[in-house]
Amino acid sequence: MPRRLSEELTRKEMIDPQLEKAGWYLRDHSKVKIEIPVNG
Repeated sequence: MPRRLSEELTRKEMIDPQLEKAGWYLRDHSKVKIEIPVNG
């Protein structure tokens, strides 16, 4: 049975490591936002 990840865990475990490998510095919150609120 496949492991089910929440959206947050998917980002932390699968997406963030790939972004960091591509050169993104995810801890620079002036340039990279983790959560951006939207209306609607």
